[in-house]
Amino acid sequence: MSQRIGGPLVHFPVPVTFNLSQLDPGLEYPRTILRDAPSAAFVEGVAFHGYEGRPTGMTAFHEEFPKTPIHFTEGSVFGIKGAVDLIERLRNWATSYNAWVLMLDDHGKPNNGPFAAKYATVALNSHTLKPEYLLDYHVYGQFMKFIPRGAVRVESRSLGRAPAQVAFRTPDGRLVVVAANPAAEERQFEIRWRGKSCAVTLPAKSAVTWRWTSGS
Repeated sequence: MSQRIGGPLVHFPVPVTFNLSQLDPGLEYPRTILRDAPSAAFVEGVAFHGYEGRPTGMTAFHEEFPKTPIHFTEGSVFGIKGAVDLIERLRNWATSYNAWVLMLDDHGKPNNGPFAAKYATVALNSHTLKPEYLLDYHVYGQFMKFIPRGAVRVESRSLGRAPAQVAFRTPDGRLVVVAANPAAEERQFEIRWRGKSCAVTLPAKSAVTWRWTSGS
């Protein structure tokens, strides 16, 4: 959460969990500020962490404060199941996502945290100092490479056995759809937009991006 005090921008990190129960004390702090109009004028966003609850909690928070951007700032995802989790966070009004544990060497270092780190997006060979780009590096690329800053999420519905998906309109008018299939079998489905459709096959355990130009 950011607050402007007399002009300069001062950042106050606010850990907020997914749990939107009225008994959750973590949510009362941002709610107290946002319900007070003079204070809310200085708020630039609310940060969520994924240690408990469900991503739908962000939607509930958005419905209460629709003008306040929601940022998912802690809780890395890995593998194709992680791509599904990231899709769900974006579908539930997260306007940004911060990945943790970007690079580790073959000894799981550096790691200053209290827990052992097992996964990363890039592995560093401690002898040759050469990086190895792992599966998760390319999974994140399905989102970061094709969804630019300023893109707006648009409504997209899944029918039948369609996989987890999220759609965005980019500033240049393109439509971008990211889908993930963690199942052991492929998924066949159709993507429909503006009266047109295309039949696609999403391989087992994969994440794929489709992009249309504004005139297509």
